[in-house]
Amino acid sequence: MAEITSTMKTLKEILYNEDIFTIPDFQRSFVWGANEVNVLFNDFDEDTNGFKCNKKDLNNLPGYLLGNIVLVQDEENKKQYEVIDGQQRLTTLTLLFCALYYKFSELRETENDVKWGKHAAQLCDYYSILDGEFQFESVKVLHNDSLEFKNTYQDIIKSGEFNNTDNQSSNNIIEVYEAIEDNLNKIANEDIELLVTFKSYLTEKVKLIVTTAPSIERAFQLFEVLNDRGQTLEPMDLLKNHFLKELSNNLSINQINEFVVNWNTFLKNLKVGKKVITASTFMKHFILSDRGDNIKKNSLLSYFKEIYLDPIKEADRPNYILKLSAKLKEMSRIYSSIEKNSLENDYLKNNKSLFCIFKLLSVTQMHPILMNFYHSDEKIKSEAANICVQYGAAVIFSFTQTNHIEKELPSIIRKLKDSSNDNDKIKILKEEIRKKIKPYIEDLNQLLPTKDLAGANKHQSSKALQLLKFIELYFCENDNIMSVAGSKIQLEHIMPYDSDYKEYNYDTEENRINFLNRIGNLTLLMKNANSSASNKKFEEKSAYYEASEFKITSTLVKEAQTPVAKGQHRTLIDNINNYLFMKDTKQIKLWSAEEINQRGLQITKLMDNLLTGQI
Repeated sequence: MAEITSTMKTLKEILYNEDIFTIPDFQRSFVWGANEVNVLFNDFDEDTNGFKCNKKDLNNLPGYLLGNIVLVQDEENKKQYEVIDGQQRLTTLTLLFCALYYKFSELRETENDVKWGKHAAQLCDYYSILDGEFQFESVKVLHNDSLEFKNTYQDIIKSGEFNNTDNQSSNNIIEVYEAIEDNLNKIANEDIELLVTFKSYLTEKVKLIVTTAPSIERAFQLFEVLNDRGQTLEPMDLLKNHFLKELSNNLSINQINEFVVNWNTFLKNLKVGKKVITASTFMKHFILSDRGDNIKKNSLLSYFKEIYLDPIKEADRPNYILKLSAKLKEMSRIYSSIEKNSLENDYLKNNKSLFCIFKLLSVTQMHPILMNFYHSDEKIKSEAANICVQYGAAVIFSFTQTNHIEKELPSIIRKLKDSSNDNDKIKILKEEIRKKIKPYIEDLNQLLPTKDLAGANKHQSSKALQLLKFIELYFCENDNIMSVAGSKIQLEHIMPYDSDYKEYNYDTEENRINFLNRIGNLTLLMKNANSSASNKKFEEKSAYYEASEFKITSTLVKEAQTPVAKGQHRTLIDNINNYLFMKDTKQIKLWSAEEINQRGLQITKLMDNLLTGQI
């Protein structure tokens, strides 16, 4: 009788072959999203020091373990496996290899260098099965026909393109793919050669424990053990045990029980519905906020011993540990409430800044700054959140990797620790962030007006949608951005996606395409209006724009109005018209290069002034 086997393998060993992984119909929906992708890339970045490691350094890395997958091998076709556990990871990893293939293919064209084509060719087998003529034959991960996101996944694998859908799992697939693209672009923007290191790291150093069972019954039994009873010992468990040793001889039973309750509540706080915040992620943020040190997750235990405990006299340690556990309990409560709901939480309620940080921009690196203001008054908390929005948006919309934030935070937070007064802290934070933002704003001014915001193979860009939603919410103060389902708000090409380059006065179709996905040619429309506007000319669809609930769209053809003569709302409307209203557009029949350039510069100026606090 065949036995259960369990082997740690690299992604190259798992995927670089003719094996096919089938996802059965009993599997749950696809639930990963941008957050999981960003956490994964942050871990990769931390493990490799930003992928700035040579071949020798790469070989010396211990590797990144991405967990366990459970498979059942087909008795007749030994190259086919049914996936009992691991759907999210296998689906995401193949999308990652696919996106990397298209990125290398794009570089082959833009850099006119065949080496990028060679890198691309080496990746096809990681996400697809090719026939004898090296043509696409099948996907590597084959989802059951009953899984509604199957077609979206296969469309991306085959062409790198997709269509918007109302199915949540399909939208999650799209969100994951776009987040992967964004992270790859951030790496490439820093140095395109880092993509080569990333490819080597991904194939040779990222690993999974592959457990293969002889039958589906045994696989399910194993799945239950892995997910319910076989909990692994994490760094936090080791730290808890170390603390208990320190406590055992010096505190009463009641005090020890108090520590245990505090500790267990702290860990329980990190379970946010179906989402679990890893204790190591929280502790990284806690230490950064508390000490201004940015530590790797695998150094948490040694750091606590050396920095938190060793400097404390042995007789004082028990009470110190007891107070620390209470602090972790309280901090994790607020932290997790923000993660659970950026609008209804224990930091600030109904605050658009928090929504921008954690929902719209997904800049989780801002947690350590906000943790310094958890117990401040509402005004201070709001100011801190607003500063974090400006910082995070400056980094993201200058097309910079968000890991730069982690590298800059230690110096910022250490400066905050110089003062115990909240008003002084806010003043320091503003000064430090203003200095950090400056180079990002310079990049934004240079890149944004002419940046091609299309994703791979020219499909719609999540970055452009994110930017326009940000302006509509944060500048125009349209709170509907926070309540309307994301899939109902769509990108609209003002100069239609499909149009005749000659009619629009471009020399070539390639030149027209170069303007198609610039920010000056993009706006927001609700899904129904977007479908109706379709590929109409500007003068034909201006009525849809004028009727739009989005100020960034309606100001294409009319000034924003208010019956209020003065006050905050009057100032807001004046600012919207000053930065967004396009004059004389009612006489325009076709939206072409001149209008795209003009609006691109307007939006760039708006972002500059908005993020530097001039508005």
